[in-house]
Order: sequence, then C-alpha cells, then structure tokens
Amino acid sequence: MTDNSAPKTKPKAHLPDESLAYLTRAVRASRAGNESEAMSLFEQACATGPGHPLPSFLYGSELASLGRIEQAESAFANAVLCDPGFNTARYQLGLLQFSSGRAAAALVSWQPLLVLADTNPMLHFVYGFAALARNEYSAARTHFHEGLALPNNNGPMIDDIRLVLARMDEEAASTGEPATHAEPAAPQTPAGVALEEPAEPDARHVLISNYGKPDTLH
Repeated sequence: MTDNSAPKTKPKAHLPDESLAYLTRAVRASRAGNESEAMSLFEQACATGPGHPLPSFLYGSELASLGRIEQAESAFANAVLCDPGFNTARYQLGLLQFSSGRAAAALVSWQPLLVLADTNPMLHFVYGFAALARNEYSAARTHFHEGLALPNNNGPMIDDIRLVLARMDEEAASTGEPATHAEPAAPQTPAGVALEEPAEPDARHVLISNYGKPDTLH
C-alpha cells in the first residue's frame, strides 16, 4: 500500500507578513512584465522569509523563466531544504536539472517522489522522464499520458508535459517512428524502488515553462 506521508516534512517556518507582502508585490510586477522590479521584490521576500520555502520557490520560477538556470536551481534546492515535503518544488528542481541535460541528478532529486500515491500526476511524470532518459520512448509516452489523465490543477505543469509529448511526436515523425502511445498501464517501477540510471545523461532536452503565480499567496 502506498505511503502518502513521505517524504517526511519538518515543521514549516512561519512566513512573515513582510515577506508575504513582498511576494504579493513581486507576483504583480512579474505579471505586469516589470522584470527588474519583480526580481528585486522576490529577493527581498527571500531575505525577509529565509526559513520558508515559498519565497525561494517563486523566486526560482521567476529565474527559470528568465533563463538564469543555475540561480533557479539554487533557489529550488533551497525551497526543498526548507521543506523536504514540498513536492512541487522537488519536482520542479528535477525538471530543471533534466532540462539542463543532467538526467542522473534529476532522478536523484525525484527519488522521494516515488512514494506518492498513484493518483498523483507527478509520480507518473517522474516515471515518464525516467523512461525518457533510458530512451524508452513508448513507455515514456504511456506514463506521461497516465499523468495527464489524472486530476491536476497545475496548468503550467500540464503544459510542460504536453510540450514534451509534442516534441517527442515531432521527432518521431522526422524519424518515421510511430507517435501513438500505449494504453494506460500501472507504473513499471513499483513505488519505493530506485529508478535506474539513464542510458544517456542528456537523452532528450526538455524545455520548462515558468510556473504560474497565485493571485493570493497563502
């Protein structure tokens, strides 16, 4: 039976009102296209809420959208350190590493997500990327479609996977390979079992999109 409680979380730090105020303003500035203002406000949010994962996570998302990959990875990693159970941050950290051609590092970052329930789309997406790293494209499509078939209110996460599938289909069309995916099936690797190392660390380059910011931060 799947353990839905792992990875274990430590008590979350309180997000100071000052940090929350900076985050709210940063989100608005980002949505308005005011890049320099948004970056300054995200940095102030991180400085005033150093023990809380949300400022680092949103800062990492902003950095990633600007192509500042190394800084984005550091911000996502800090979010995970602040809250090891922040699964979306952990998933995004691995996705950033995978998209940078470091599939092995991504699989290590994603390892704790293998205990998620099979009703969680992230579990299937991780299996999909693991298969993609081993050049098992049919299996990767199957896992990605399984994840997309599950309820998920994270639109940018869905868009990322659809983009991956579109790129896979484009490449398949150029090489004459079938682009259709197999019918949904149970994950090939049981939860809790280590993922295999990738056949090639940079098997496929995957683009990521900036994660949308909530209008109201909690």
